[in-house]
Amino acid sequence: IEILGFGDTTERSVKLYSVDRSENTSEPISVTGTPLTPPVFVVQETMAITSDFGGARFTWENDLNTPITIELLTVNDDTGELETMNTVYTEQSEAKSSLRGYESVPRLFAAVIRDRYDNFSDTIYADTPDQLLTPLFEERLDKTKFNKIVLDNDDNWDAWEGDYWNCFDDDPQSIVHTQGDKPRPSIMTVDLGANVTLSRFNVLQRQTNHGFAFTHGNPKNYTVYGAKELPGQDGNLDDWILLKECESFKPSGSPIGTNTDEDMDHFDAGDEYTFDEAIEIRYFRFAVYSTWDGAGYIDPAELTFWGNIVE
Repeated sequence: IEILGFGDTTERSVKLYSVDRSENTSEPISVTGTPLTPPVFVVQETMAITSDFGGARFTWENDLNTPITIELLTVNDDTGELETMNTVYTEQSEAKSSLRGYESVPRLFAAVIRDRYDNFSDTIYADTPDQLLTPLFEERLDKTKFNKIVLDNDDNWDAWEGDYWNCFDDDPQSIVHTQGDKPRPSIMTVDLGANVTLSRFNVLQRQTNHGFAFTHGNPKNYTVYGAKELPGQDGNLDDWILLKECESFKPSGSPIGTNTDEDMDHFDAGDEYTFDEAIEIRYFRFAVYSTWDGAGYIDPAELTFWGNIVE
C-alpha cells in the first residue's frame, strides 16, 4: 500500500483499517513513517532557466517520472506582474520548454512546479545576480521572400493534394506531398531570400483533423543542410553544410494510434530544433529519411524559421 501526496517530510502516523462489503470495519493498525521529499522539490533542484532565442529556456529532470505541471512565467508588460504564460504537463524523465517572442532586453522569467496533490514548489528564478535574463535576438523569417529551388536529386513535393508552397504558407491545414516512388532521402530545397544565421526551425506534422498525429507520411528522421552560395545543380549533399540531424519526438513513446494529451500538445506545437552554431546560409535543404508509419510518401504541413538576417 502506498500513501502519496504529502507535501513535506514531517513524520506521520497513519491508521489502516480493513473493511468488507458489509462495511464491517476492523480494529486499526497504526503505522508511523516519514515521507520522502515530495517530487516537486526534487524536480525543483534540477530546474535551470537560461537565455534562449527570443526568450528563456527551462530544463529539468524528473527521474521518478512523476506526473507534474510546470508553470512558465514572465512579466506581463501591461501590469508589471509575473504571470503564467504557458503550462507544461509532463512525466518525462528529462524535458525542456521555452517562452519566446520577447525583445532582447533584460527580463524576469520564473517557473513553479505542481503535482496532482496540489503541492507547489517555490518560485524558481534564473541563477543570475538580479534573476534577470536577456533573450537572444532573433526574428521570424518572412516566408513571402522565399524562392523555390529544385535540384536534380530533389523530390517532387507537388504530388497528390500537395503543393511545394504549402510548406511556407502559414496554413497548418495545407500540406506538401511526395509521390513516394523516389529513393530516400526525399529532399526539398528552398532559397530563404537573404543571407541568415538560423537560430531555430519548426516542423509541423500534417494537422488535418488530428488524424495524422505521429503516423502516416509525417517525417520522423531527417537531416537539414545549408549553403551560403548554391552548390552544383546535381544537389550532392556532400557539397552542403550539415546543420543538424533531427528526429521527430513523441513524449509518451506510445505505439502508433495511441496519443496522450502531452503527445497532442507537442503535435500542435511542432518539432522544434535549435542550432548551436551561427552559420551563415541562404539556401536550406530538408532531407527526410523515414516517416512515422514507414510510408513511402511524405506529407508535412509547414516549415518555419527564425534567425538573424545578415545585412
